[in-house]
Amino acid sequence: MPYTLKYAEQTDVDLLPFGGMELTNHVLLNRGEGVARLAVTGFSEVNEHGTQLIRLDDQFTFRVCSLPGMVVLKLIAYDDRPEHRIKDLTDIFILKNYLEIIEEDLCDQHADLLETSVSLEQTAARILGRHMQPLLMPSFLLQERIIMIIDSAIADGPEGAVVRNLHAAQYQRFPLDHVCYLLQNLRQGLDDEQESDEIK
Repeated sequence: MPYTLKYAEQTDVDLLPFGGMELTNHVLLNRGEGVARLAVTGFSEVNEHGTQLIRLDDQFTFRVCSLPGMVVLKLIAYDDRPEHRIKDLTDIFILKNYLEIIEEDLCDQHADLLETSVSLEQTAARILGRHMQPLLMPSFLLQERIIMIIDSAIADGPEGAVVRNLHAAQYQRFPLDHVCYLLQNLRQGLDDEQESDEIK
């Protein structure tokens, strides 16, 4: 990254400027020896609609990206440079563990999905899509971008790069079709109509 700090001599902290300084979803940073071009698509939308305040040790308060917000940013980071950002794609372990994360809300907020015949993991992927809606709705361009990424992955099928990389990272004991079904449910969740107070 153009600007990285080192915390406690062991943790890298990347500075990613955004919000009012973008130029067609990029910022230009002067690095002394030249100018770096940094993609910041989705940062403002996720900051506005996909963060929550977390307090640590009763003294530090941070605005932290939500899990649906993280998925949005990871998908965009991968799509910007798929040949170099495979880790951003495989970092979406959330898809595999989302049921455990939202289990308490399953019956209260998404009881309609319990009547379907798909697996609970596919149901969790669909709920994740629903949870991504509030981040995407304020920006048609961001919504269109995420839908394009997921639709392309689904269209490429089991032999596509997205499915193969996710499968290799998380789902090796399942057939490739398993990942395709999860992406299809994630995509369906983006289109689900919900009451406004149900979108968390």
